[in-house]
Amino acid sequence: MSEQAQVDDLGRQSRDLQRQSQAEATKKNTDAAAKLSAQANDLAMKVRAIRATHLEKASPLMDDARAQYDLTN
Repeated sequence: MSEQAQVDDLGRQSRDLQRQSQAEATKKNTDAAAKLSAQANDLAMKVRAIRATHLEKASPLMDDARAQYDLTN
């Protein structure tokens, strides 16, 4: 699975859990809402970590491409 597909999937799961958490909170089921919200936050943190890792890998490549462009223009 590609990084983008993984980010998309985890993000979708996180949003679904957050919506479920809000629905539980509306029903005054605070324990379930808190549990769902914590699960959503865990998935969101995984997404952020994947993105940060990708940026660490991609930033030098982007900087090099900009430098190459600046040299030719």
